[in-house]
Amino acid sequence: MKEELENGGLSELHTACRDGDIATVERLLLENPKLDVNKATPTYNMTPLYIASLKNYPDIVQKLLTHPEIDMDKSTCPAPTDRESPLYVAIKKTMQM
Repeated sequence: MKEELENGGLSELHTACRDGDIATVERLLLENPKLDVNKATPTYNMTPLYIASLKNYPDIVQKLLTHPEIDMDKSTCPAPTDRESPLYVAIKKTMQM
């Protein structure tokens, strides 16, 4: 928890997804099967899956999608009009390429 406070509310999983660090994502999922993979960041309500989709890291997205507790429809942002699911973000990123 202290590490999250020092890192702007980002967990180690959030940071690994942001940085494209698949090895750390795999290690975290393996070491802690009860890891909350749907935990959202405090400021923008972003899940690790959303971050990996936003940053266009398909290998991390694929790895997260194999987790039995993943909520692939969990949307972001506190305002209902701004909510986007990880799938929507991935499609939007692909269309911009």
